[in-house]
Amino acid sequence: MKKAGILNPALAAAIAKLGHTDLICIADAGLPIPDSVERIDLTLVLGIPAIKDVLKAIEAECIFQKKIYATETEKNNPGFVKELDGLWPDVETQV
Repeated sequence: MKKAGILNPALAAAIAKLGHTDLICIADAGLPIPDSVERIDLTLVLGIPAIKDVLKAIEAECIFQKKIYATETEKNNPGFVKELDGLWPDVETQV
């Protein structure tokens, strides 16, 4: 039994499959997702886990080439942008 790192089997498998130019989207509830896109719901209750907690867990297991967030994020949630930039300060940002 795995005792460290990402324990959710679906998320661990998705991360293991990532390669160059692949994308992974971490979003909160309400993001419209087409039926054709693989979805891994980590929700325990509303707001748990927080996106920043998921990002921190993934950061420990992956090398990222670029981070992307919606243009509205800087205006509506500048604290989140600061946290995201703090997790990956040397990774290119695309808005």
